[in-house]
Amino acid sequence: MNVNPSMIKQALHRVIRQRRMKAGSWTTLTDLRRNWSVTGLRSEDLIDGLDMLSKGRYVSLQDDGADCIITLIRHQNILQSVALAETWALSEISKRLHFGLSSFERRKSPVSTELKTTV
Repeated sequence: MNVNPSMIKQALHRVIRQRRMKAGSWTTLTDLRRNWSVTGLRSEDLIDGLDMLSKGRYVSLQDDGADCIITLIRHQNILQSVALAETWALSEISKRLHFGLSSFERRKSPVSTELKTTV
């Protein structure tokens, strides 16, 4: 499955919202990875998402030697209005995690970003 950048950003935004982070609050990469694991996306996707948000100046990343400190500078409002198809795809990815698939297997299995319609 090909995960596009906006899906990664949306998943990261959800994790930030679930952690109830406000502008100025911070967390460690280790703690964020624990929350990220339930998204069903790879650890590399988390790093890509943090890099995107850092370049957009929504988060700051600081290495303190023991761990990476992630500080939320401001919320990215545009993430709240993503396509319904991407929201559905993220939901499906998360569900597959509960069926015991490894991250490699999850990446191989196809998940369409097209909405399924029933007649």
